[in-house]
Amino acid sequence: MLSRRAALAAVAALPLAACAAPGDLAPPEVALRDVRFIEAGLLQQDVDLLLSVTNPNTRDMPITGMRAAVELNGRPLARGYSNETLTVPRLSTQTVPVRAQIGSLELVQQVLALGNRGTVDYVLSGEAFVGRFQNEPVPFRKTGSLNVLSGGGVPTLTTR
Repeated sequence: MLSRRAALAAVAALPLAACAAPGDLAPPEVALRDVRFIEAGLLQQDVDLLLSVTNPNTRDMPITGMRAAVELNGRPLARGYSNETLTVPRLSTQTVPVRAQIGSLELVQQVLALGNRGTVDYVLSGEAFVGRFQNEPVPFRKTGSLNVLSGGGVPTLTTR
């Protein structure tokens, strides 16, 4: 009789184990791939931050949403959110668009501050909500620089 109870307890615990599973995943690696202007207004620009989300794990990673922010040269520029649900397959990368807003004043200030420097340092930070049931927020942060005055006429991106 005791073994029957143990078996029932084990079966009952399976859903709880599934809920806890995302906790043993390594965090996703997130990088800024591109910024696409969607709509320009007088006071605000809507952009899509295209984020490369890499799953370094040997099993699939469910993501139920993301928050992201971009700083340029130490000043906040854009903040956005995505409620897109996706599963990043094991050992692979997917691109996730995050709709963000940039204030016109902040954008003008950044352009004026650029001057002849040619290089813009950026910080991408935020959280990916990992897991089907827990939606555990997993923070990410990536730094890099963009050489906007490169010799070939095409900006070059360097990440760290």
